[in-house]
Amino acid sequence: MTRIDIDDRGGPGVALPVEDNPESIVMASKDHGVLMIKQSLSLGSACLLALLPAPALAKEKVAVSPEQVAELYLGIFVNEDLAKAARLNELLGPAVTGGDSINVTEVSKMSDTLAAQMSSSMLEGMPENIQAGLKGPFTRMTKAVLGAVKRSQCRATGTTMTDNESIKGQKIATVSYDCAVVDAVPGLVALQRSGSLPPKDGPPTAAAIDAIAQIFSTAPLARHATGTMRLYSNDDRTLWYTGSPEEPYGEVLQAVAGQIRELMEKS
Repeated sequence: MTRIDIDDRGGPGVALPVEDNPESIVMASKDHGVLMIKQSLSLGSACLLALLPAPALAKEKVAVSPEQVAELYLGIFVNEDLAKAARLNELLGPAVTGGDSINVTEVSKMSDTLAAQMSSSMLEGMPENIQAGLKGPFTRMTKAVLGAVKRSQCRATGTTMTDNESIKGQKIATVSYDCAVVDAVPGLVALQRSGSLPPKDGPPTAAAIDAIAQIFSTAPLARHATGTMRLYSNDDRTLWYTGSPEEPYGEVLQAVAGQIRELMEKS
């Protein structure tokens, strides 16, 4: 599978390979103890196939701000918002390779696809004699973590505009965003203090994994993840687009899933 990226000049870049199996997000410690979660650098097959739009072919000529476009991208990749995917397709028109800029069908399956990959990665790190009993709990936990990501509330907070030195008349907008994300740490700490989590030198239990899933399912939006997104304008600056719209998802995923690692590092 490949994705289309853009180069520093704002134009189409090379087709970059996307790994079918992402770097494991959830993995066991070397002694198969409490799980650690780290950021995935690739969404694998959960990434959409056509990411770079061709503004010159846009279906409608409606001026939109960089912040508006950034919030559409955030809604699509963080919240799997199909209405925002359809709206972005209306604005940006056909992609370089033809068809819509965003594959709406893939958006609807994104978290389920990634959850399956995460579960498989976790099971690979477990002793074979306990894998069968942990498959269900790991699946429920990964779905809970990714469900928590989908509950995030993101908004654009400002834009820094610079000239695109390689293409006269075009601009590059660096949009800052802020996402309210779940805070599962208090629940995880309480679970740890109650003795419900397995010791570091022992394998996880189904009950402990299900308890972690429950915490992420009910944790309040009490933390914030911030970042920036780089958008490129078309010639008349009525449209804005990026070749890496999935990057904020990685930031939000790390802010949510990384809370388990945060707990381990403090213990």
